[in-house]
Amino acid sequence: MYNGPDIIKFDTPEARLADLVLRRYGIVMRDRHTEKVCRALRDRITRRGDLDISSYINALDHGHSHEDDVHLVSQVTTNVTAFYREAHHFENLRRHIGSLPRDRAVRCWSAGCSTGEEPWSLLSTIAPVLDDARRQHLLVLGTDIDAPSLTKARTAIYPRAALDDIPQVYRSQFEVGTETVQPREDLRPLMRIRALNLVNPFPFEARFDVIFCRNTLIYFEPEQREDVVSRLTARMRLGGLLMLGHSETLHNLPMGLEPVGLTTYQRVA
Repeated sequence: MYNGPDIIKFDTPEARLADLVLRRYGIVMRDRHTEKVCRALRDRITRRGDLDISSYINALDHGHSHEDDVHLVSQVTTNVTAFYREAHHFENLRRHIGSLPRDRAVRCWSAGCSTGEEPWSLLSTIAPVLDDARRQHLLVLGTDIDAPSLTKARTAIYPRAALDDIPQVYRSQFEVGTETVQPREDLRPLMRIRALNLVNPFPFEARFDVIFCRNTLIYFEPEQREDVVSRLTARMRLGGLLMLGHSETLHNLPMGLEPVGLTTYQRVA
């Protein structure tokens, strides 16, 4: 755990890298993961031929290169996702959106959206529930820290095999080609994809009807996890839902948040 400004106090590059990643992104790296990332960084250094691993980690810690920062994030994050993963959440989502007052704009957030399958699943679930007038004011936000994944999420063109993960009832929300599947053109203006590090203060005051933050909290230490959940709860409307991953049951709930289903929580105060 980082406890002071002097970062040159670790015995190995692996330990220094793990500390850097924990401080900057809140991600706890296990030994095997740290060793794998260090190997990738050494390969990058060898190709560039300019720094040793210790000097390179120093440069990363001081943010000398945006390109190197982007590469580090891509190495430490796990971008495993799919359309309509954990189907019960989307069933709850559809019911919840259908129960909302008809005179307000619907807002949903996919925090840790990876390559975009999750927020596009959110949007393609919600859009058919709303009439034309309400759909015009719908907004789904997808955020992540990995720049290459965000680029894929914005482009939103996926291999045709991804169609297998999309339930038949929602396939009308997608354009299917011979080799690709992508959201319908009329849905794209309703999506915002942005870079966001969850351990930092959120740069907006918007409140959301539903927040998905799945398979992201597992990488944080308990205190960091509680802080993120507390700040997510503060960004939920009263009655809003928070959906977590299947292995992310919360034991210390922030005030006002109550469990209402499998890894599903509701803001009640």
